[in-house]
Amino acid sequence: MKKILVVLAHPNYKDSVINRKLIEQVKTLEHVTVSDLYTKYPDGKININAEQKLIVEHDLVVLQFPFYWFNTTPLMKQWIDEVFSYNFAYGPDGDKLHGKDVMLCITIGSDKERYINQVGFTLSDLLKPFEYSAKYCNAIYHQPFVVATVNKVDDGFHTEAKLYAQFLTNYGLKGCNAFVDDYPSF
Repeated sequence: MKKILVVLAHPNYKDSVINRKLIEQVKTLEHVTVSDLYTKYPDGKININAEQKLIVEHDLVVLQFPFYWFNTTPLMKQWIDEVFSYNFAYGPDGDKLHGKDVMLCITIGSDKERYINQVGFTLSDLLKPFEYSAKYCNAIYHQPFVVATVNKVDDGFHTEAKLYAQFLTNYGLKGCNAFVDDYPSF
């Protein structure tokens, strides 16, 4: 079974609706490790060696966060800056992400079309820095799992959470064959 690391960075997780549902669902999967950065590092002092060890031990690294102000949360940005370091993720001896599967799971407070109509960029455009960072480290970047309109609670996001868990289960069983170009996003 392929092992999955979900790195969660939600600064207000206890009041979250969808991120909490997504994590509750995937925590039931034995091949998934959830690393909640804001719980582990409330003081912002990241244990870089421990986080790098987690990455090495897993086949897929999922960065999960609410997408606001067209970016990630501050602690996730810090985590990427410190953990994807020289001679770990890139550089002469930096091969630990080489060939590793990387993807995002993001939640956005509006529909994806709003980004196109009001901002002039697609969601894919706005996520390019994450894609380029993964590729710079020779990781394999996959299409993100996106849950949009998080402010509209219809079925309590049970469907999205089940699909997310199903996707991670399929990845655990099949590896990168679980990825498809048109994986559902909401």
